[in-house]
Amino acid sequence: MKRILTIIFLIVVSLNVFAQWEFNYFVLKVGANHHMFSPQPKGTSTMYVNTPDGEYRLEPDSTFISDYVPGFQVGLNFHFDFSNDMGGIIIGAEFQNKGISAKYLTISKEYNLLQTHRVNSISVPFFVKLGKEIFDQQRYIFGGVRFNVNFGLLTIDKVNWITEPRMSYSKDKFFVNNNINFALGVNFLIFNVEFNFYPDTFLDKLYSQNVGTENDPFWVKTFENQPDKLMFLQTSIYIPISSWTTSKSYFMHKIFRRL
Repeated sequence: MKRILTIIFLIVVSLNVFAQWEFNYFVLKVGANHHMFSPQPKGTSTMYVNTPDGEYRLEPDSTFISDYVPGFQVGLNFHFDFSNDMGGIIIGAEFQNKGISAKYLTISKEYNLLQTHRVNSISVPFFVKLGKEIFDQQRYIFGGVRFNVNFGLLTIDKVNWITEPRMSYSKDKFFVNNNINFALGVNFLIFNVEFNFYPDTFLDKLYSQNVGTENDPFWVKTFENQPDKLMFLQTSIYIPISSWTTSKSYFMHKIFRRL
């Protein structure tokens, strides 16, 4: 990951030195992540749950349609617009919170578990944008790759025999340290819509835990059947910190003049 970020930094520096840029400006990004209809874990589950009748193995509910899992994101991106005002490069730093959910049943189907995982990430987007009179119109399509450094995972378990959900937070296990996603989106004035595709899940498929006893251990890979190829939707307010914003808003113009 460090090597990749170094390469991106060198590319950006080179572009800034040798290319012809018309406008360079920051953009503040605030919005939401949306996820639903995620594929369910496949095959036999390696998860176990303690019920009022004892410990049982869980199986994925193949009929379950994923709950809507909202998230949020905030970031500051830097835009390098070409001199012809028909393209540019976007890089930046973003905080991302997003989640997935899955439902499991005991063999008897008497007990069920709805489990949601939310991961926190610091992300670095590297996008190319295309349009016509981009700076003046702020209308363009964009696409590229985002590098995510994951640093925390919130797990929420809801079972049908207890009213209150159980929550736990991990800073160093259950998730992979980094991953990437591919993005494609469109920007219209200050409104931004982005589709994200994750080739691999952010859950650690190699993580193992003992579901047996200390004297008679039984180790299982908790997330080995978690699905890959995840889709997320982002909707954001995209505010250029530039003369474009002040020219469109007298209120913003007054704030910039005072600064």
